[in-house]
Formats: sequence, C-alpha cells, structure tokens
Amino acid sequence: MRNDAGTAGTPRRGRTGAGGQERVEIDRVAVRSTHLESVGYDGKSRILEIEFRDGRVYRYSEVPPGEHSALMAAPSRGKYFAAHVRDRYGCTRVS
Repeated sequence: MRNDAGTAGTPRRGRTGAGGQERVEIDRVAVRSTHLESVGYDGKSRILEIEFRDGRVYRYSEVPPGEHSALMAAPSRGKYFAAHVRDRYGCTRVS
C-alpha cells in the first residue's frame, strides 16, 4: 500500500565506505516514477541516493536538503531529477 507521498514497502538500504571513509547507510523509499525505483537522502552527509528501475544505484554528493524535498514533492520525479540533479551534482555509481 502506498501513502500520499508515493512511498511503499520496506525501506531499501545503500552503503558505502571504501578507503577509510565513514560508512554511510541511507534508507531509500520506493517512489512512483517511470524511471526511479527508490530515493534516499542523508542530511548530515548531504548524499542523495537514487535507485533506477533497471537496478542501477547512484549517490549524488553535496545535495542541499531543499533539493531532496523538491524532488520528493515533484509531480514527475524523473523529470525533476533530469532537470535539477543529474548534471548538477557529483555522482558515484554504487551498484
């Protein structure tokens, strides 16, 4: 069952921590989107984690909290992501 925010199910969790870096775990929530499967955000590290429908997972760095809020509130999360996140923040492929 989905709630009004368009989320469902058990949160998914992503992790990183290579090269002595602090390991950050980010819970993602499923979203209603043609292109995005789940979205997570860690405000302390300012990391936005996106899982795409094809299973790829990317982490975007130095993303302000307002950007995450706007993404989650957007009528089309995929379009918002493409216009405001994809080419504006550094990213690393997680899986």
